[in-house]
Amino acid sequence: MVPPPPKPPVICHDLTEKSRVAERNRIAERNRAERNRLAEIERAERNRLAEIERAEKIRLAEIERAERNRLAEIERAEQDRLAEMNRLVEENRLARQKHSEMKEDLQRLTIQVNSLKQAQTKILETHGIGHNSARYIQELEDNYARLRQKYNQAVATLQHEAIKHNQHLQQCQQQNKPPPQPQPQPTPQSTPQLKPRFNKTSTPTPIRRGNSQGSSSTVSITSSSGSSLNKTPPTSSSSSLEEDTLEITDVRFFERVEDTTMLDMNNLMNKMRSTLKSVKEL
Repeated sequence: MVPPPPKPPVICHDLTEKSRVAERNRIAERNRAERNRLAEIERAERNRLAEIERAEKIRLAEIERAERNRLAEIERAEQDRLAEMNRLVEENRLARQKHSEMKEDLQRLTIQVNSLKQAQTKILETHGIGHNSARYIQELEDNYARLRQKYNQAVATLQHEAIKHNQHLQQCQQQNKPPPQPQPQPTPQSTPQLKPRFNKTSTPTPIRRGNSQGSSSTVSITSSSGSSLNKTPPTSSSSSLEEDTLEITDVRFFERVEDTTMLDMNNLMNKMRSTLKSVKEL
């Protein structure tokens, strides 16, 4: 036989005063705990928001400081670039000025060399100095032509480098890039100075010249102390030869004239070498 189902418990709604007070206290305690929990949650949320705001302010201040530093660095780089461009412009101006001055010096030296060559030619035509002087003058002319060719090549190279540098400077100005530093150029080797080469002999050199009358004259040049110029009158002898002796007692008269002119030519050639060296050093 199946037992009957259990009966539900009987709920009594008739609460006493004590149970009602306990229920009110429990409800009040629960409400107070809920309020405390909500207040704690609100306080934690406020703290979290304040911390987030403080971190955001710090981050914005760091970003602003980094931006100020970046702008200051850009401004310094721009000032350095402008200063470098001004320096390059000034160097180009000084180089052009120096080039014009060296060109004027070269023209002046060319005029002096031509005048000295004319004077040397006149001395050769007047006094008939030996072939050593003519050969030395030819060497000077060859050296002058070679130096002039080197000078023209150096000027062409300098102009080409200046054009390339100006083009690169314009590209740097367009691209806002700092221009490159000039590369040091090697110094040219110094050329040895030219020295006159003469055949200086201290022995008299007789020169005999024949004429239609069968007579001859002897000119002897001797090296001795003194600066006078003596000419002995012709002397008659038993033979049919008549001798005229021109004795020059000055110290190597022709050679001294030759030395002075050639030293002037040497000085001019040295000036031209220094001018060419200055052109190569640009």
